Amino acid sequence: MSLTTITLEVTSPEQEALLRQFHALITEMEDLALSAPAGQVVDVCEAAVLQRGSEVSRQVLQQAVQKRIEALEKKGRRYGRVPVAECGRTVAPGDGSS
Repeated sequence: MSLTTITLEVTSPEQEALLRQFHALITEMEDLALSAPAGQVVDVCEAAVLQRGSEVSRQVLQQAVQKRIEALEKKGRRYGRVPVAECGRTVAPGDGSS
């Protein structure tokens, strides 16, 4: 198999870590496929990809949500006018027994 080098640009160390994990997952699947006992290749690879794949998927989701939170925090609160209710009594009416 020939090797191909690719260059990717990422915007954060977290993205770099995820890409490295995806690459490791692919490599692991290839190794498992070659070393699994005959007749069990699909089962062995499926079990591994379900476990590792769900971990990586969770990290992707976590990273996306964190990015959204950071964007909202950076944006800050919206300031604007708030309508005020009319003035009125703020005490409960008496029951007439005082």
